Amino acid sequence: MSPYNRAIQFGDAHFTTMKVCSGEIQLFSYHQARLQLASSRLGFVIDESEWQWLFEMLSSHAEGKQTAVVKIIISRGESQRGYAIPEPPDYQAFIYTSELPIDWLAQLQQGIALNIADFTLGHQPALAGLKHCNRLEQVMLKQELQAKGWSDAIVCDLTGNVIETSIANLFFYDGHTWYTPELSLAGVAGVYRQYILQQAKKHNIKIEVCAIARQNLTNFTAAFACNALQGIVPVTQIAENSLSVEPVHHFKRTFEN
Repeated sequence: MSPYNRAIQFGDAHFTTMKVCSGEIQLFSYHQARLQLASSRLGFVIDESEWQWLFEMLSSHAEGKQTAVVKIIISRGESQRGYAIPEPPDYQAFIYTSELPIDWLAQLQQGIALNIADFTLGHQPALAGLKHCNRLEQVMLKQELQAKGWSDAIVCDLTGNVIETSIANLFFYDGHTWYTPELSLAGVAGVYRQYILQQAKKHNIKIEVCAIARQNLTNFTAAFACNALQGIVPVTQIAENSLSVEPVHHFKRTFEN
């Protein structure tokens, strides 16, 4: 990669990280939609034939692998200096393949305890939901987690609304209804979150997408975190409050049947 690549200079790129099982990318159509949505929102003009070629390349990286992680970054190419977009842009894709951390994922299925991070996310509705390469907020959040010895934590926005964890989306249960944070101002709208929201309709599971204030976290009796690699992970505790994992297991059983 050239040092003049706009992904390096300005974070002018976006990405997705995919799980491979038995030679196939899981939730591939959701990842495809994510890449195309981010490109559209960021003004990356990529024609259908190039998308088709790119998706075939991703599939080829999954072939023959029992389990793996495939990550793709799509950059707007290179420019010498300044923010101005070169005409025409020379879009570039970078594909990375690594091992799936099976032991870590197995441990997660026992559940995780989450504290609440001090670091807060800013508001930028033009970029909210996207997995763009401007990830300094997440880097600073991870610094806090490392300093405190936490593997993950709940992060709120600057107004005190719950958004996500450092690596996953969140769902909460109050004994009657499931809720997930609204992400129009901050956060990443993960592909597994989208998958759950769409599948829940088919199973007549009510999930409300809404603002969730930090001070209202004590109203919930169960919760789970999710992303494309780890799936659904029960949250056993938020700060000092213990949560039940049975509603999460029931949700998974209903969801998977």
